[in-house]
Parts: sequence; structure tokens; C-alpha cells
Amino acid sequence: MKKFFKRILLITLFILFGCSPYTINYDYNTEFNFGGYRTFNFISVPKDKQRPNEGVRGRIRVAITRELQKKEMLLLPENPQILIAIHTNVDRKIALVEWGYTFGPEYNYWRGPSYWGTESTDVKEYDEGTLIIDFIDASTRELFWRGSGEGVLPENPSPNEVEVTIKEVVAEILKYYPPKK
Repeated sequence: MKKFFKRILLITLFILFGCSPYTINYDYNTEFNFGGYRTFNFISVPKDKQRPNEGVRGRIRVAITRELQKKEMLLLPENPQILIAIHTNVDRKIALVEWGYTFGPEYNYWRGPSYWGTESTDVKEYDEGTLIIDFIDASTRELFWRGSGEGVLPENPSPNEVEVTIKEVVAEILKYYPPKK
């Protein structure tokens, strides 16, 4: 019965947040010329607000590299044109699902005990993950493109589920790079 309510809750969350389990956003400098950039490398960012372990961060880097290689870009350790910064965060959230009336005992002031409906509310805690990918011009150190993905993370995921989720989110974000003006 508990699994049934979890599934109903997840379906409700997906309906509330749209068909895709992830919310994808991107923004970019409209004055920037995206045409000549073909090499990239990753830079480190402060880890004080980041929760994923280095294994997850490594998987994110691999997924980004694969997606950019599909766009004929090259990972270049020295003197790249683009520096890529990865920002991650996991927030614990609470969802309240009100089911309306259920039948059960209730005390009515005028008539005493009765079996009229009572309201039922389920409380569910879940993790919401955010991945932000920044593209920075290596020569000027200016941010020129940012993509982000946000969504409900699977509960107790297997390593394979983590891999699939990372690939899906990265592919969905980088689908918008370079932007079509």
C-alpha cells in the first residue's frame, strides 16, 4: 500500500511539473559569437554548497564531454577556448498531497459520532537536484552561456539509475547549446 501512495505522489509531482521529469532553462549573451569555439576544458568551483561526491561529478564531466563531442567540440587540457564550470545542489523538499474526503469515524458537534468523511493529507519528503553548466570564455573570463536542469531525484538509486539520470539531464541541457538565434 505504501508503494502505491509513493507512485501516486510521483505521478502527481510529474503532472504538476509538466511531462518531463526535469525543468530545463538556459540563458546566454545575445551579443556573443558562438561560431569559432571548438575546444573546452573543465574548471573547479568552490565545493562548499555542492553535495554530490567526486564520482558523480566525474560522471557529469563524462556526459558533458560526450554531448559536446557530438557537436564536434574537443576536450583540450591546455589553452581551451571555453572553460566549463559545473554547479550542483541537492535540496530536501516536502510535498503535501491532499486527498479530499475519506470515510471514517468523525465527531459532529450536533449529532455526536458519525461516519462522515474526513480529510486526508499525505506528507512526502523527496530530494530535488539542480545541475548548472556554465560556459566561460577562456580569454576574457566572461560567462556567455548557462544551462540548468532541475528535478526530483530517484529515491535510493542504483549506480545505473544515477548514470542514466545524469546522461538524460546533461543531454537535455546541452540540446540548447549553441543557441539558435
